[in-house]
Amino acid sequence: MAALLTLATNDLESNGGDDYYVPGSPQSPTSDSDSTPDFLLHVRGAVFARGGRVLRPPREDEDFDDIVNRIGVPLVFKRHALEQFARLVGCGFPLLLRRPEGWGLDLFVSMLSAAFDEDYDDANDPFVPLLLDQPSAILSERGLHKFFILELDFKQIAHGSDLATTLSHFLLARCRTMLKRYDFVGCGPPTDSASEAIVLLALFLKNMYHIPSLFLVVKNFDSLIYNFNDGPAVLNAFVSRIEFECYAQSFAGVLFTSSIDNGTIFSPLDHLGNPKPLRSRLHSLVELRSTMDLTRHPAFQTAVGFTEQEVNDLDDAFKHLASNRTSLIDMVKAARRSCRSCVFADPAWVDRRLPPIDPSGFADAKVQPVPELDCSEGGEGVFPATLVWTVVETKYGFPRRDTLSS
Repeated sequence: MAALLTLATNDLESNGGDDYYVPGSPQSPTSDSDSTPDFLLHVRGAVFARGGRVLRPPREDEDFDDIVNRIGVPLVFKRHALEQFARLVGCGFPLLLRRPEGWGLDLFVSMLSAAFDEDYDDANDPFVPLLLDQPSAILSERGLHKFFILELDFKQIAHGSDLATTLSHFLLARCRTMLKRYDFVGCGPPTDSASEAIVLLALFLKNMYHIPSLFLVVKNFDSLIYNFNDGPAVLNAFVSRIEFECYAQSFAGVLFTSSIDNGTIFSPLDHLGNPKPLRSRLHSLVELRSTMDLTRHPAFQTAVGFTEQEVNDLDDAFKHLASNRTSLIDMVKAARRSCRSCVFADPAWVDRRLPPIDPSGFADAKVQPVPELDCSEGGEGVFPATLVWTVVETKYGFPRRDTLSS
């Protein structure tokens, strides 16, 4: 485990430090500086903002950490969904969540990563004010700032003819970057295998801390099957190994996300417009056995996108700015082709997991049980985040973003 990784890449990130015009202000006071003494404060309902006053909507490239550290940018805190994810930490099987582009999936994932990450500023922890009025025993016990986060985005892997080699190089580089971030200099998995690199990293941390400590997030996990000829075979081998090692408690948790609709994102509707159950297991190029698909689970219906109440909370948070008198929720509904919110949840969701397959090719005799989850928000519709922010910009006179998801 002491061998150095031989491959690395430099991930360049833009800080996006330009100011954002606030209507009615001669000069925008919303510089994206992190040196402000202002605290993250509750504004209205589920809305929080640093400084306690909402001044502008978030930009499309801003993640959770950007939003909570910049003056006047509203965060709609997804407490319910975060607590349900915490209940599944250490469950012994990977999780999968799909949502379409424009709904805010990446922002939600960035909140999960920030919540579970052990690398945080104790003097500036956003989850202190977010949970101040209603402390969460579930989060405190199950995962708040307890894990090392390895976040991958398979969309960053370019097209090519040899995915096995390309994926190995990509993962080895990301493992080394993660180890440097957490100051594990000089340590790394000595292997050329994609899945083996991550497994060795997970076991290294588990042996060091005596408990599973690596939380793996793979965004756009199934994008590989469309960019490489050997995509399905390589991805299925990778997923199969991760499923087994999750079952073997090598990982603290694994989350796969995707914006690709394989037929499981949107609910079929009956003649009254109500969602119908998904009766059969859909064929897919990705072979998921023990992974739990949360896409249509009622406990995660409101995890991504904004409920009607959250839209109203945002309207109240911005109301100190000049605008037309039409309510934001009415404008959002008018801008959406269906004029209604979307329910992803399956009212008769069924756990279709199968036992994982071990490296020798044998399947275990059982699947791990699913912890009890709170499904009370399963029937509450949501609107696409990009659509809501576009309408906010229209109503309150902010510069318009380029995309619109309806």
